[in-house]
Amino acid sequence: MRNCIIFCGGSGSNPASFCPVNGCLFTLATGSVLLSLVAMLHGYLFCLPFSQFVYPLELDFNRLVLELESTPTASSVSWAVPINNKNFPALHPNSNRCANFEVGEGSKYRLLMLIKSALPNFAFRQALRATWANEINTATVQIGYAFVLGGTHNSTAQAAVDREQITYGDLIQQAFVDAYFNNTYKLMFAIDWAAASCPGADFILFADDDYYVSTYNLVNLLGQLQANGYTADSLLVTGHVFSSPVPKRNLFNKWYTSLAEYPYTFWPPYPTGARF
Repeated sequence: MRNCIIFCGGSGSNPASFCPVNGCLFTLATGSVLLSLVAMLHGYLFCLPFSQFVYPLELDFNRLVLELESTPTASSVSWAVPINNKNFPALHPNSNRCANFEVGEGSKYRLLMLIKSALPNFAFRQALRATWANEINTATVQIGYAFVLGGTHNSTAQAAVDREQITYGDLIQQAFVDAYFNNTYKLMFAIDWAAASCPGADFILFADDDYYVSTYNLVNLLGQLQANGYTADSLLVTGHVFSSPVPKRNLFNKWYTSLAEYPYTFWPPYPTGARF
């Protein structure tokens, strides 16, 4: 047995204090580990079999449409209000980045590479500019790229990004906070930007700034896809596919998912978000 210290809450005129406890069996760290194990066990025991997975959501669209039609504004219907506000202002819209993608003849196809980059990763972006992130225009393929960034409340960091954009002109930036758990905003921004500013692209590659992409192999792959009849209208998504990924039920895992958020044993197959 050993002594440990716990925090004792005060009440009334008695201030809170630190109290020694003799014979303490569990430290806070041990308790956290046990809590995590219990959550994991609960998650794995009470999840639903993937055979019951249904997508899209089963909804009574007739009832939903009637409900919308009977209300003066959609905002008065709770489920019609968007759960994510993605209408952040653009800090660097760079809307002319793909202007030359509108030019192309014959069998030439246009590939746009959108590279998700963390705000402080200037060295990463420099490495990519010196290697695979290049604008290429040959008889068969035209390749363009842009780095996708979020915003910051740090004026010094933002000023550095502004100077980088003036120097290289290859950034697109929106005002959501550039953080790991805002990656969804970053991807939605990239997709919206590509649709609005780069409609001439036949294929779009999404990649993280800490990956190496062989443009030679990529061009060969796209050539094979086109030879097999795939076009910009084929709705093709390709990448490294996770076939039966298991949701993380550990409370302290970076990708923890509760049963309330997703109750099934497996995720549906999906390509890794780092490059697809």
